[in-house]
Amino acid sequence: MTKPNSDNFSRSSNKTGLFKASNPDDLFMFRRCFSFTPEMLQWAREKILSEQEERTDLTEHQLEKNRCTLTFKYLPSFLNPAMAHHWCGTFHFIITDLCEFTLTVENGKAVTRKGLAGRASCVIKADMSGLCAQIHALVTQSADSHNADSHNAGSEYYSGRGSGVETAEGELTDSDLEMVAGGKKQIYTPADDLMNAATNSEKPSNDPFSENSSRKKHDLFP
Repeated sequence: MTKPNSDNFSRSSNKTGLFKASNPDDLFMFRRCFSFTPEMLQWAREKILSEQEERTDLTEHQLEKNRCTLTFKYLPSFLNPAMAHHWCGTFHFIITDLCEFTLTVENGKAVTRKGLAGRASCVIKADMSGLCAQIHALVTQSADSHNADSHNAGSEYYSGRGSGVETAEGELTDSDLEMVAGGKKQIYTPADDLMNAATNSEKPSNDPFSENSSRKKHDLFP
């Protein structure tokens, strides 16, 4: 895997939203050690749906904050412990007007917590659309790796226990959203949208993020 140019990761773009990272080396390691395979996405979707209830009393801003919280809650599940065994890093994620989270990776384990804890080795400042664009890029590259590899060593992770996935290739950053579609209420999770991105499958016609939807596409936050 070729190490990407730092300009690809520390940037602010009007097309993809805000996404700035202070340490391209740590971000490169994130790409290597986190991956979104279809099996793990399915597992995450089931976990999310099992614990969520439909909510009709949330404002748009509250819905966005909820997506942030769930995304970072399940993010450690996508770590590949074998690839991250000798890597230690602390990420501070600052999502504009929504949330702040700390992701810590140490000796093959990852944990997230609310707030900015400890000394960060990499600070990521992003908005919804920027983070979403990064996660979709990660899903696409993970899908390519998934199709190219035999995955002989990864099946143990699909039980849903612990954290990790079988491949390690991927372009950064998110996974945990509860979204209510118009009319009849229907829950959309990050895994739903990530799986659609990874498989290029069509979304249902009532998808709130379709071209004809009143919602903006950058609201889609895996």
